[in-house]
Amino acid sequence: MNLAVCLLTAAIAGADAPVTLRSLFPSEAPVAVERPGIARLELPPAILGACRADLSDLRIIDRAGKEVPYVMDAPLDPGTAAVFSEVATPEILDIHREEERRETGPAIQREKYVIATPAAPPQAEEWRLHIRTNHARFVRRLRVTAVPDAGERIPVLEEGSVFRLPPGAGPGERMEKTVIALPYLPAGRLEIAIQGEEGFFLEPRFELRRSRIYGGAEQMVVPLEEISRRQDAGRTVIELGRPAGLVPVALRIRTTTSWFDRRFDVVDTAADRGRASGRIGRGRLFRVQASAPIEDLELELARAGGDRLRVEILDQDSPPLEDLAILAVVRQPALLFPAEGAPAGPGAFTLLFGGGRALPPRYDLAVLRPLAGARGARAIAAAWMSDPSRRSRASLGEPRANPAFEGSPALAWAMRAGAAVDTRLYRHARAVRVAASPEGVTRLRLSPADLGVAREDLGDLRIVDRDARQWPYLVERAGATEEIGLALSGREHDGTETVYRLGLPVPVLRLDEISIEAPVRFVDRPYRLVATTPPDENQTTLARGRLVRRVHDRGALRIPLGAARVASLELRIEDGSEAPLEIAAVKARLPLPDLFLTVPQGEYRLLVGNPDDAPPRYELEAVRDVVLAVASVQARGEELAANPDYRMRARFGASPKGIETVSLWIVLAGAVVVLGALTLRLARREPGPPAGG
Repeated sequence: MNLAVCLLTAAIAGADAPVTLRSLFPSEAPVAVERPGIARLELPPAILGACRADLSDLRIIDRAGKEVPYVMDAPLDPGTAAVFSEVATPEILDIHREEERRETGPAIQREKYVIATPAAPPQAEEWRLHIRTNHARFVRRLRVTAVPDAGERIPVLEEGSVFRLPPGAGPGERMEKTVIALPYLPAGRLEIAIQGEEGFFLEPRFELRRSRIYGGAEQMVVPLEEISRRQDAGRTVIELGRPAGLVPVALRIRTTTSWFDRRFDVVDTAADRGRASGRIGRGRLFRVQASAPIEDLELELARAGGDRLRVEILDQDSPPLEDLAILAVVRQPALLFPAEGAPAGPGAFTLLFGGGRALPPRYDLAVLRPLAGARGARAIAAAWMSDPSRRSRASLGEPRANPAFEGSPALAWAMRAGAAVDTRLYRHARAVRVAASPEGVTRLRLSPADLGVAREDLGDLRIVDRDARQWPYLVERAGATEEIGLALSGREHDGTETVYRLGLPVPVLRLDEISIEAPVRFVDRPYRLVATTPPDENQTTLARGRLVRRVHDRGALRIPLGAARVASLELRIEDGSEAPLEIAAVKARLPLPDLFLTVPQGEYRLLVGNPDDAPPRYELEAVRDVVLAVASVQARGEELAANPDYRMRARFGASPKGIETVSLWIVLAGAVVVLGALTLRLARREPGPPAGG
């Protein structure tokens, strides 16, 4: 067992009880192998969904409970697989073309080509048929039939299409389909039938390509849980849940709408935290019912890191897509492990999984995963290992609870109170209820009200129990984002410029974007966003540019800011000779940090608002990676309120700065008293006017 796992679970079973590898995983499943050798075990969605995103909480043990090393046959990051391609130009054995003229409708052009397949084809799923043609635009029906040297004709593709259309309006939009996957390619011939109604023959050229992907994986399609769906200003916005172990490489849609062409944006909730943009995918998906169906229903994605995805569909004035379902396209990982000497059949091995308590193992079995650019003996090993016939197929039995799992909190060793604090020093407080946490970690999301009275460095936050003992926490500033409304507290127009005063719901806001909803179809005006920033209350220009909306746009006008902390806001828009812009609503997007607590179940308070406080120093910071690695539960917090314990005079005596301030006021008060007494005494000594004067 590696050191990281020991560190993570050092006190799961108590100070004196040993921690075993098997006790770290809540679930297990039996593994059967066909025969001794190198076994390959594919991981289904149920297993992936129960594991961490990096699949570190997976282990294989044999019947004796001994750990069996493995390597991933599929790296998690797209583009890291080694790809070896082969291209074959097949011999054309026969060509037949005919044109059917009709009294009504255009003529039909039919073409039939018979091509030879490679004499010794490898695995069928590796081959793709590439259709080359000089025509810039076409739409054709396609039918492919395999004719083996021995055996009956086999339909490979009964109703397909190939097409090439003019480029779309945006970058990365694919409007061409000239590659056909061949699920079956026997030694013999392929018959390719092509039909169209465009007045010309396609006269294609053909290529057969195959790719051996070392470190790649089969793809599987997994439905994603839909959390919410809403219609907003010509858009459909859908929130999807994503289990940690499912890392989609693409999203695929299903809909009964026959004709559509919509732009899709996919935002990762984790990437959206603390960054200017969290978009991991953008493109146009479409369907056209032509002589052959033309559609592109799959959108490639960058790597996701959050537990939710937000899909925004630009409908504009079109109705929402009907019966819309969104699915994740996932590269199915597999484990390669040595099964030499293992008996065939069930029960030879056990897969332990889930829990998030184990960190990635480090095994010396990289030779089982062939590498690109390998030479010599390693290249020979790579070619040998890539041959599926060399591998034994492993299958997974029904998952079940692991009876050896030790369910005590993984971070019980970190649940200890710190020094007591003087609760009289903090202006604000809110009650926090902590439920039992399986791993001993609780997450408390700070509210805009918390951030409005806290210091910018968050150094005046404390979590205390009923005995005023503080409990350690970690701050994760990339927690989440939230949109809140800003009040239009005033508007002034001087003939060429309009100033909109935006009221804040709390004294200070830390925001990273402003969105403006205005009921106009077209706008293009310069703007400045001016703010008063604490603590000096100086005015500064946060952003300047142009508010632009074209005729067909529907979304809000957005002003990105980065992370700005403000006490007041003014939006200044240059109108020129136009009337002032009517604004319906203004919203601010706020980054909300998370506090990760290692506290037992119970009642606590969050204290905030002590500007003289020194930032806390907790030993928990030294094991930040460990704390953030395990699953956490959400704490329930009440609204922020005035702290009933707060005493102003307590703050004066709590710090050298406070004592200096009190001393200064005492000295000044004494000086005032002395000066007043001297003035009075001098006034009494002053002689009065002479008699008779």
